Amino acid sequence: MRFKQNNTYQIFWLFTLLMAVGIINNSCNKTDPSDCFKATGPNVTEKRTVALFKKIILRDNVCLVLTQDSNYSVTVMAGEKIMPKVITTITDEVLDISNANSCNWVRSFEREITVYANVDVLNEIEYRGSGDITCTNTIVQDSLTLGIVEGAGKVDMDVDIYRNYIYFHIGTADVYYSGKSHLNYLSTLSFGLVDIRNMNTVYTYMTAAGSNNTFVNAGFELNVRIESMGDVYYIGDPEINLSGTGTGELLKL
Repeated sequence: MRFKQNNTYQIFWLFTLLMAVGIINNSCNKTDPSDCFKATGPNVTEKRTVALFKKIILRDNVCLVLTQDSNYSVTVMAGEKIMPKVITTITDEVLDISNANSCNWVRSFEREITVYANVDVLNEIEYRGSGDITCTNTIVQDSLTLGIVEGAGKVDMDVDIYRNYIYFHIGTADVYYSGKSHLNYLSTLSFGLVDIRNMNTVYTYMTAAGSNNTFVNAGFELNVRIESMGDVYYIGDPEINLSGTGTGELLKL
């Protein structure tokens, strides 16, 4: 007679095996295996030492909340036990944000790590993580560049700028912009959605070489090169210049 194993027993051994694999992998990567057994702890906030920064690099599963303010500050909200390994460094006017805790996959995804950054003029965001990027007020300045390299969360920005640059190199992030920009430069090369129809632009110059759709708003001129399967939807009555060999279409909303 064959006996069916207890499900709880099977789950226990599966979890043990996964933990062992994770620890071995962490050892190979010279991380701290004890992180796997460390509780997150209650949420706490910590104000970090700050200097002038004009660019932000966002890595790992850290969310970023931006506020335009003449007083620079960086505040981290995270679990008390993992706070020491939430890293914020400033070198050559670049704020680099990362989560050096290992075994993050065993912790609840509902417990976010959030960095609140107050900055006067932010020239560039380099998005390399899975946390979301939002802002508490409208970013008003001459120009802003968003570069997405392996970004996998959501970017939701409100801007009032003269020149806007979005370079979507690789990733699955969803990008939403509202507000206005005189000149808009956009390049999509990957899988994520770019929906900036709520950002009024005068001139938009874009290359659509990704597989997802793109939504824009152009008032005077729209220059589009389509090199892949993603469609481009537009709002407005601009002069159209269309080129490219992709199968995607340019469609008016």
